[in-house]
Amino acid sequence: MLPPAQGEVPQLKMHFLKSKRSLLGCIFTLVLGALPVEARIISFFCNPMSVNQTASGASMDGSFRFELGVFTGGFVPTSANTSQWAANWVSAKRAVYNETNRLFTAEHTVTSNAAPFTTGALAYVWGFGGTRGDEWILFRATTWLWPTANPENPVLINWNASAATQVIVGSINSSGSPYRMRTATISASVPPATTWSQWQAESLEGVALNGPSQDADGDGIRNDFEFVFGLDPRRPDTLPPTLTEVATLGNERFLRIGIPRRADRLASLVVQVSPNLTSWSSGPAYTLVDSSAPSLLTVRSLVPIDGTTPRQFMRTGISVTP
Repeated sequence: MLPPAQGEVPQLKMHFLKSKRSLLGCIFTLVLGALPVEARIISFFCNPMSVNQTASGASMDGSFRFELGVFTGGFVPTSANTSQWAANWVSAKRAVYNETNRLFTAEHTVTSNAAPFTTGALAYVWGFGGTRGDEWILFRATTWLWPTANPENPVLINWNASAATQVIVGSINSSGSPYRMRTATISASVPPATTWSQWQAESLEGVALNGPSQDADGDGIRNDFEFVFGLDPRRPDTLPPTLTEVATLGNERFLRIGIPRRADRLASLVVQVSPNLTSWSSGPAYTLVDSSAPSLLTVRSLVPIDGTTPRQFMRTGISVTP
């Protein structure tokens, strides 16, 4: 083997050093990439053992939910446009109201500033509940601006309901007297949607009989009906009254049913008709939705009550959205 020419060894050393530096650079990059992603944490809550009431002065119960979120596209919520809130609302985190300790509390970790949670976006807390879901409160403080995701220095931000300076509907007393929060009754508007699986996790946590067709509290009402009707699955209830009447259209008479429901609960209501309680029919050839209000669905039979069908019955089935 020929000896290396003069100057070749230093050249090889230089290549080696470059490779070594590149290797170290790769290792350094990999180590950085393995670090856990951290961000600012928003804690939103109200003080424990507060007096929190509905519009009628009744105490808030476990049906209430409080969501931290923002409105999209520059939408500004007012008491006059409540029917548009849900369509423009994006929730980051939901808290379940604790009826025993009379508080709500939850934490949200900010990992991104993707729209609509851009830096500086106005943050709100929206509370809603009641059997019909029509007891609302929406509030924020002027300092509640969506923070920048911070991967290196997580900071806890506390947003207390008592610090609210803007209350769009409902009311808040920072002193807590004579109450801390009081909702307002908002009719003809729908709160944020709730899926069956979300409601199941929130309302039936730790309950063995938690399936849609099961009855958690043994009151004879299936869990999926409690979900749609806004009932408490842990407390024996009675079904809300169903409105039935005979509607006269021209010279014909039709059976009509009014079903109380929560329009924010994602489920399909199927109304069936029968002349004898044995054979049941449904679909556009047999029923028609007369009206669909947030708390009442009215469905009419398309089969007239006459000599051919002197008797008629209607019933409701439910299919929940996971």
